[in-house]
Amino acid sequence: MIDGKALVSPCVELDWIIDFKEMPLEDAAIYNLPFKHVKKYVKPERDNNKRKTARIFWWQFRSKSIGMRKALKGLKGYCCLPKVAKYTCFRLIDISILPCEANMVIASDDFFILGILNSKLHLDWVLAQGSTLKSDTRYTNTTCFMTFPFPDNVKKTQKQKVRNIMQELESFRTKEAISRKCTMTKFYNDFFHEPSSNLFKLHKKLDKAVCACYSWKYSRSKSYNDAIFRLNAEKTKDLK
Repeated sequence: MIDGKALVSPCVELDWIIDFKEMPLEDAAIYNLPFKHVKKYVKPERDNNKRKTARIFWWQFRSKSIGMRKALKGLKGYCCLPKVAKYTCFRLIDISILPCEANMVIASDDFFILGILNSKLHLDWVLAQGSTLKSDTRYTNTTCFMTFPFPDNVKKTQKQKVRNIMQELESFRTKEAISRKCTMTKFYNDFFHEPSSNLFKLHKKLDKAVCACYSWKYSRSKSYNDAIFRLNAEKTKDLK
């Protein structure tokens, strides 16, 4: 399982959890050792739970996130971000790792989508649309994701360029954070605003490639929020 802390700390060892999903009792019991563990340590607590479903289905999670599980079915991974973080730094997480409720999950394993989510265009939009907790940004699906329009009619070559850059960026920042035994936040604090750093250069390449997908000219100093707002209004005008 990956929580918010582990998501920004690639060097942290992940916790193991027992997840029987929606298995019937008989099917769960086939997994002898984990079932015995849950029966010994979880069931006594659930027997006193006020919620009837928690008492009856004591071997299952109370909140099984059925919708999310269905959306992730068949994918190799998903885009994930702590709901509260200093930087909007979506990562691609392997499908075998279950996200906790502290994380925002986007059901896509496409590095093109990950590249859009990590671009300046999306970051600036999030800073304008999201709320804050102390000095950190709170990412919400309704204000930050659902209002953000993805580009249409993108050429295959443009998509692949974004994918390639994003794969390079994800590999680079993850390896650097692990080798330095630091959080992604600290790594970004140290190098994100340094024009000579590889992190800065990779993000600049990504931003240029993403802007090209929208047919917009890239400028690091420019905010694209007005253009994004107009594009979102155009895309949703028939939904009102």
